[in-house]
Amino acid sequence: MAIFMHMVWERMALVTALILPTIAILLFVGIMSFESDYTEISRQVFFDSGGPETVFAVPHQNNPLH
Repeated sequence: MAIFMHMVWERMALVTALILPTIAILLFVGIMSFESDYTEISRQVFFDSGGPETVFAVPHQNNPLH
């Protein structure tokens, strides 16, 4: 029976060495994604000039180029 005991520890070592860092990286990617959305929205709110998004050209009557 002692022969098979090391298999439990090897399985736990594999999970600890491979699965947990992968989960941690995916968690950090998710946190960064949420943070980037928050940053983009806050920039849109606080850096908004209040003007129209499209600037329209106004033709002048005394234009010497025409």
